[in-house]
Amino acid sequence: MLVIDLSHLEFIRISGPDAEKFLQGQVSCDMTQVTLTSSRRGVLCNLKGRVIADFRIVRYNDDYLLQTQPGMAQKILDTLARYAVFSKVELVRDDSITKVLGVIDANVSDFGAIKLPTTANAATPLQDAVLLNADETGARLEFWCTGEHPLAQQIQKAGQAGNQQDWLREELRAGILHVNAGDSEEFTPQLLNYDIAGVIDFKKGCYTGQEVVARMFYRATPKKRLYLLSTKEPIPSSADLMLRIGDAELPVQPMSVVEGVDEPNYIMAVLPTEAETAELALASAPGEFTAVKLEPLPYTNRQGAGA
Repeated sequence: MLVIDLSHLEFIRISGPDAEKFLQGQVSCDMTQVTLTSSRRGVLCNLKGRVIADFRIVRYNDDYLLQTQPGMAQKILDTLARYAVFSKVELVRDDSITKVLGVIDANVSDFGAIKLPTTANAATPLQDAVLLNADETGARLEFWCTGEHPLAQQIQKAGQAGNQQDWLREELRAGILHVNAGDSEEFTPQLLNYDIAGVIDFKKGCYTGQEVVARMFYRATPKKRLYLLSTKEPIPSSADLMLRIGDAELPVQPMSVVEGVDEPNYIMAVLPTEAETAELALASAPGEFTAVKLEPLPYTNRQGAGA
């Protein structure tokens, strides 16, 4: 069991009698499915249907607790605050979640009598804490807690310490890419595969940017998608990275990179959909190509959530 400190992640608490109704009109996930025992991944979009930020949200006691990437909590707060003036809702940055642990390949015996959330998005509420399933295989869990929670100490004692690159590698394998401050409002959900990865619910009704997101999903054929590439060779400098698709060459801007020692090196990037059927190679200098493999993603044959 590998245990990774993810306490760099940020949290927002949403409370008040109108919290569910308010969020339902703003975010891409169906808030009626967010409960004490079920979390959801979602995105906040602008009016043009571009992704401001992504998140995971769960019911936490009487409130909602939203987890997002470093530097994104204030962006989300500022955006939601513009729409919250006519709702009985309170939006605050929550710094009480002081410990966040990622667990890879959890051993049931190390959690005692606590029931592990083994299905997609499942959550187990605890006193001053919540244990969540972080992917559909059940191989990754997240534990959020306040203070020095005894279960956090138990997990860390039982597992082997990993690092954030270990966690990022598993997220890329799961086809998960997060939006940071530099990418905010630059991409549509479709380009980041959010429409097929269960992040967008197409049956929940209206939310900010919904018309654009739905029109692209139902009426447009994607010309680009998010893909995961792997290579056993060192990854060339991203400043000069080129991808060969058949006979054509085009510059590539990696969205995320993880280099491994005993693992393949991974590059996640938005590429033309022709990449799915072409022979691929990377180059950092003219004529110097390295073979790369297009890795399968777990949701590539799936329709959008609720579609």
